[in-house]
Amino acid sequence: MCITDKKYYLRPTGYLSKSEAHYLKKKNKVIEINDSFYSSIELISRERKIKKSLFSIDDFVSFINKKNNKNLTDKFNILTKKKNF
Repeated sequence: MCITDKKYYLRPTGYLSKSEAHYLKKKNKVIEINDSFYSSIELISRERKIKKSLFSIDDFVSFINKKNNKNLTDKFNILTKKKNF
């Protein structure tokens, strides 16, 4: 791996209870991860320095669509994919 490669990490924030989140889920304002709901997501990118950006779910989806970055799209899909234990 080259030092100049850019790495991305996604961290969900803004935990919501199930009663609050069901209404917002219908409007695609929250994401569900293993029966927990979150209203925002933090993008941490590392190249030479660490940069952190906080997005609401709507803004993040439009950001990855505009940026057209396959790596970010894959990470977001893996994060929101339903896991069966």
